[in-house]
Amino acid sequence: MIHQSRADDYKNSVELLQKGVEQGYFRDDVNFEIINLLLHAQLDALMDMSNKFSFTAICDSIMFTFIRGISTELGAKELDKFIEKYRSKSTDVSDKIK
Repeated sequence: MIHQSRADDYKNSVELLQKGVEQGYFRDDVNFEIINLLLHAQLDALMDMSNKFSFTAICDSIMFTFIRGISTELGAKELDKFIEKYRSKSTDVSDKIK
């Protein structure tokens, strides 16, 4: 059951990445099956780092670096817009908590 779920996750991730290529956000010269395996390995390693860094900080670092690396110029611009909006909302939330 777990193996099937992971296989489905890999398949869905690769399909999503390929759709990003079709839309012009991701480069077309990337082997997404390999990159996807590397991304999942990084996320698995997250458990080893979770006692030193917050889950959110680790995910942000992994995902934003990963996405920037496979992005076209258009994709990088969209990612920058997303990060700016995401971080401003994160700051708003943490300001409200204080």
